Amino acid sequence: MIFSQRHYPSPPLTKEKLPGSLIVGIWNAFYTAYFIEGSNNFLKFTNSLIEHLRSEIFNEAINIKLFNPIDSLYCKYLSLDYPKFYDFPESIVSFRSKDKLNFQRIGESITERNYIFYRKNRFIEKCNEVLEKEKAQYRFVNGLITPITNQEEIGEIEKAAKTTEAGRHINTAIQLYKDRENPDYRNSIKESISAVEATYRQMTSKKLANIGVAITEMEKIGMKLPESLKNGFTAIYGWTSSEAGIRHALMNGECKLNEAEARLMLVMCSAYVNYLLSLKDRDSNK
Repeated sequence: MIFSQRHYPSPPLTKEKLPGSLIVGIWNAFYTAYFIEGSNNFLKFTNSLIEHLRSEIFNEAINIKLFNPIDSLYCKYLSLDYPKFYDFPESIVSFRSKDKLNFQRIGESITERNYIFYRKNRFIEKCNEVLEKEKAQYRFVNGLITPITNQEEIGEIEKAAKTTEAGRHINTAIQLYKDRENPDYRNSIKESISAVEATYRQMTSKKLANIGVAITEMEKIGMKLPESLKNGFTAIYGWTSSEAGIRHALMNGECKLNEAEARLMLVMCSAYVNYLLSLKDRDSNK
């Protein structure tokens, strides 16, 4: 079952806007992996692949011969909307040709199966590079286009972003994280943890020095956290305070933080903000 069938058994109510740079990037990944880097011996496979895409993605009759198949395919590719857009790379990876390639290379031993496997992995690698650069919410995982943030995580972020005190920090963290041109993971993490601090201030009505002090103040007003949860988040806060450049000025070189860490903190801090506010609501309803 291909991407659009797995995620949208019925047509989506709204269509996700796809940036032009993402559309061109995925095409360039395809063209580079299969046509620029591919061997001349690979021509029979690529022709079969084009026929497969014409039939499965664009519903074309493959008996109609095209003067320039790759250019024709590109023109039709540009018309793909979400979610059909993600069917295109998935269909490339899932394709299995029945043709024999008959590799003949001087001084090199290579099998048809290994060569196709290598081309496929090169395409997946290049696609994931594009998807990460464009801040798309999907990646190739085990040959399938897969959401990197599930609906529960998205829900936690959206809920936290609507809160009065923490919401400003969460929204800023989102903007810093999703900036396609110049993502700022360091300050995104800083804003995520600041959302938690803002929530503690809101709940205790005090200006607090750090998370440890905040937890103590919470317990004074009867909001006691489970010990393991308290220790876990205190350790995470300690990481943001000790890792060079997250919460303090950069000292020796750049702060080495990546998208995965910024995404983790955004999701985790959003969920923690929602949890803390749920404690307050629970206690107020007693």
